[in-house]
Amino acid sequence: MKNLLPDNDDVLVLKHSDEGGSCWGEVVLNRPERKNAIVGPLGRGLADGIRLLDDDEDVQAIVLSGAGGSFCSGLDLAAFNDSPEPEWLADFSTIWRDAHRALFECATPIIGAMERYAINGGAALAIACDYLVAGEKAFLQVGEVQIGMAAPYNLSLI
Repeated sequence: MKNLLPDNDDVLVLKHSDEGGSCWGEVVLNRPERKNAIVGPLGRGLADGIRLLDDDEDVQAIVLSGAGGSFCSGLDLAAFNDSPEPEWLADFSTIWRDAHRALFECATPIIGAMERYAINGGAALAIACDYLVAGEKAFLQVGEVQIGMAAPYNLSLI
């Protein structure tokens, strides 16, 4: 199956259909070597993929998942602290806000398929879904709350 976002390897966007005419889209966070940790290109791909599938009148639902057996481990702190700075770092707050805006504005139902864990920013993605299907041992963690910090994207979605 061909990625509908060929210029972004951090997110796979796929379209499926069956013989009965049902059609659904799939957005896969695709950084399994980093437990699908969030970086700028992943945020851009997430926004682009959600909008692409939402604009397709044939797509009846969108499944959001993570590759490699985990949903999302939150921000990729190693990438955020790289030297030299990644090209996307200065624009990250805008990129991440746009990703959440795409989730919020999506008219097509989004089904989160959560395996293992969704931590911090990953938890915000999971709870932004219209429906969330979680594995038996899956969990959400919002670490900011544990240290008294606000978690604005998480809290706005609860």
